[in-house]
Amino acid sequence: QAIESGQINNAHLYLTGVENLASVYLRNQQTDSALHWVKKAKAYLNTAGSSHYVTRSNLHEIMAGIYEANGNINLAEKEALLGLQIAKQYLGSDHPQIAKMQNMLARLAIEKHEYSRALACSQMALATVSGTVSANNIHENPLLSSLKTDNLNFSILLNKGLAMKEMALKEENIDLLNTCQQTFLLADSVAERTLQSSLLESDKVLFARESMQLYEPALQLAMQLYQIHNHIDQ
Repeated sequence: QAIESGQINNAHLYLTGVENLASVYLRNQQTDSALHWVKKAKAYLNTAGSSHYVTRSNLHEIMAGIYEANGNINLAEKEALLGLQIAKQYLGSDHPQIAKMQNMLARLAIEKHEYSRALACSQMALATVSGTVSANNIHENPLLSSLKTDNLNFSILLNKGLAMKEMALKEENIDLLNTCQQTFLLADSVAERTLQSSLLESDKVLFARESMQLYEPALQLAMQLYQIHNHIDQ
């Protein structure tokens, strides 16, 4: 209500609030409401000068999610690339926003069945996120910073595993299937650590829902590996 009525005068607080609202609506598949708040943020940014680069990149990420939810993967990719471009140009080479956008591009590539490109994007995201403890976030609560990184790491590992699984099955590559299994196991460990460290019950519920994406492909992979090894033993 405070945001809608314009009672917040601080630019950072206002943009953070609007961005969070858009993200929540998108997460709940309410794309029209998410788009409403993205437009609000963009209108505000038009009068706010050339700063707020994290928000600008995040808004492209949210728009990419809106297009993705509506089935337009090509437009989603364009938005994700714009968000990545802003992050690389203004936020530094090891900023977590770069990893987020690379990870989104990996997910979109998976949806287009471009698995080698998805794997490459995931690898770049992992390389980026390993350097995110930098001057950009040293003033944050270390626990909260760790939770953000764990959430991102889980998502990156999930997309990496999904891409590797499809590539391995297509190539009938047992070594790659085994590597994929290790990636899923690592993602599961990160998910467990995130759930145990979450401060709020609502965060645990949201992340638990997201982490469920891991278990169906991981179980399928385990069954496929079992069948392959069983066939070899016979």
